[in-house]
Amino acid sequence: MHQLAVDRWSRGHSLLHRRDPRSKIVALLVFLVVLATAHNGLVFLLPALFLLLSAAVLAARLPLFAALLRAAVVVPFTAIFALMSWYAGDPRLGILLVSKAYLSALAVLLLVATTTVPSLFNGLAAIRLPRFILLVAQFLYRYSFVISEEALHMSKAAAARGMAHR
Repeated sequence: MHQLAVDRWSRGHSLLHRRDPRSKIVALLVFLVVLATAHNGLVFLLPALFLLLSAAVLAARLPLFAALLRAAVVVPFTAIFALMSWYAGDPRLGILLVSKAYLSALAVLLLVATTTVPSLFNGLAAIRLPRFILLVAQFLYRYSFVISEEALHMSKAAAARGMAHR
């Protein structure tokens, strides 16, 4: 079965990997609330939070550059709104929007990369996330692998029949 790098990372043995998933989820929620509600002093807070997350990635024995790169997946989506803010005359808001989105993605990536999926779902159930949302998330997770495996099989079958990739 094709595994994601983040799924392989979650099976590590660092101090952060051994923490209770509930405590990591609560820490993530606190981090996200602080990041979302901070308005004054963001010039100093954003670099400090970035260094905190980078130190946590290194403490978890994860590849720093790969983690930073994977967290950047949100940048193109938020860059659209940042450009709109920039053209509306508020470039500072655009930069803050991209920065907050990136740090949020890095924090979520750190949680997912240090917690196995079953443990994460058990932790979410323990903090009373609605069961319906958990079931939908579990189905999405499971069937994303099924669909990717089927796409891989179809690609191999098409290549065996002489079809070229475009």
